[in-house]
Amino acid sequence: MNYTPSAAVRDPLMSQPVGYSLLLLPSKKELRKKGYNVAEVSTTSSTRNHPLAYWETRTLKVGATHRDALDAVEEANRKTWGLLKARIQFSCGS
Repeated sequence: MNYTPSAAVRDPLMSQPVGYSLLLLPSKKELRKKGYNVAEVSTTSSTRNHPLAYWETRTLKVGATHRDALDAVEEANRKTWGLLKARIQFSCGS
């Protein structure tokens, strides 16, 4: 039996990045204000369940490349103290 992919199946290399999401902790000042000891808060995997962690979603310009998406995440990592995790969203063109 020969398998013929349907039109719904797209080449992953043809996907376009459309945005990215960042899992963040509030600023150190905000954490201290809420009663947390910043020295004890680390940005490791165990912190992903921190009660103050939140997702922030940002969009990319139309026609952005994979490199543009990675650069945006790297820039967020440089600027943000509490970056825990990043996810890039893609559109397959459908």
